[in-house]
Amino acid sequence: MKIISLSYATAPLPRGSIALPTNLYVKAEGTDAKAAWDFVMATNEPENLTWLLKNVGWLPNRSGVDYSSVTNATPAFNAFVNYPKDYKFFTLPSIGPIEEVLTRLAAQLTNAFRNASLAKDDAAIDAFLKSAADETNQILRREGVLGK
Repeated sequence: MKIISLSYATAPLPRGSIALPTNLYVKAEGTDAKAAWDFVMATNEPENLTWLLKNVGWLPNRSGVDYSSVTNATPAFNAFVNYPKDYKFFTLPSIGPIEEVLTRLAAQLTNAFRNASLAKDDAAIDAFLKSAADETNQILRREGVLGK
């Protein structure tokens, strides 16, 4: 395996970041429902949010928690937990194909990150981004929601 050393950093999106609440659905009754609710509440405790960020990369949706034990060890997480005070968030668009768009884009990004030749080829990165945008636009066009 060839290892390439890359110089990079993480940063929040320039005009806002996706606020995506965690969806934990439970079809249960009685003690199963209580156990599920106890789990949901436990995941939102500061020590568990910190553990999840450190060990799983689960980005927390809760502010007011000290994540410095994680961000000191992994500074890249700062971009996802320490936003500027005037930072604006947005939610996913309420359009039918949003899950398809996100899934297909994620698949393309996964493939791109596996392609070591992209690391030093800006033109290839631009071509990849254009291809990904074209696929997204095709989906939106098919659904009649592509903006002009």
